[in-house]
Amino acid sequence: MWRAGTEISKPDLCFARTLLRSDRHSFVWTIREFSSLQRGQKRRILLNPTSRGGIQLTVNSFLREENGEEYVCIGIEDSSEIDYSWYSIQLCLLGVEGKVVHSKKAFANIESHITFFEKRKLMDDEASLIPNDVLCLRCEIQGEAKTVWSRIENCRHINSMNLVTLAKEMDEVALTEPEMTSNVSSSFTEAIKSLLEEGTLSDVSLRTDSKSFPAHKCILSARSPVFKAMFNGDMKEKTSKFVEIPDLDEDTLRELLSYIYTDMVTELEWRGATDLYRAADKYELLDLKRRCSIFLKSDLSVSSVCTVLVLADLHHDQELRETAQDFVMRQEEDFFTSDTWRSFKKENSYIAMEIMERIVCNIKRHH
Repeated sequence: MWRAGTEISKPDLCFARTLLRSDRHSFVWTIREFSSLQRGQKRRILLNPTSRGGIQLTVNSFLREENGEEYVCIGIEDSSEIDYSWYSIQLCLLGVEGKVVHSKKAFANIESHITFFEKRKLMDDEASLIPNDVLCLRCEIQGEAKTVWSRIENCRHINSMNLVTLAKEMDEVALTEPEMTSNVSSSFTEAIKSLLEEGTLSDVSLRTDSKSFPAHKCILSARSPVFKAMFNGDMKEKTSKFVEIPDLDEDTLRELLSYIYTDMVTELEWRGATDLYRAADKYELLDLKRRCSIFLKSDLSVSSVCTVLVLADLHHDQELRETAQDFVMRQEEDFFTSDTWRSFKKENSYIAMEIMERIVCNIKRHH
């Protein structure tokens, strides 16, 4: 190894470093209305990266028949640009008292799944294993990433190859620490998060119908153009200590503020994602709206797609709308004769008409 532009004439002492990045997720997943889960359906949960530049995963639970037995299976989808080939996954089934009833550890990639537990055994012991029709899983997922970077950090000329001298010189060489952007960012995020949680030096409170949240006008203004206009314009909120937000519930406002202060989103579920999507659009938090949209597109089902179509139309989200339309176009005849679709057509005739026109055009194109 030698430096570019030089000849191999003198020995050098080099220090090199390789950075590997691996995200680890640990969470408890409650799958509600488990008994209604049918083959062909999926329940999903979105996992945000645990470090800057990390991975974003969608974890799926679904039913699959193997050797004549129906099993609960777990699969993953990776939306990251980092190449995570395999994931180490630890699954634990939690009983009514929160104790581990069954566990399994395995490796999986985006093209495979883990066969976890027989559905029949769950249904035979509902009171202990799925109380109130809720399947409770503790999950630990770790992905192995490729090298983020490798570089020579320090290089110096060696005057002698005497091993004793070399050992002394190695002790004297000052290693240049890499710029640990992620650590600094994490420390800063934690400090800002503490301002929200502790309410330190807050100068405004955001109030829902049931709870008030202390906040800081400068942070809200820096993150949201709507809050910026509210606190810097001729609106009453400029001098008020309170801002009434009656159209958001307590949980949605808490998630919204958490994102504003930390730039992170907790694990999403269907109802929370739709409410947070609306809030993100209202306060012009475009990245948050995009994240919610990704989750909604990954969690489409026959029972939710009509809601997504209306949501996308109301908030002028063409990409979400087209994804939902494509999902509808892939459905069989029984979907279009269902009460859900009939009701949707009656209340949203122009959206339904647009989908039917696309279906007709596709049929003509293929004939």
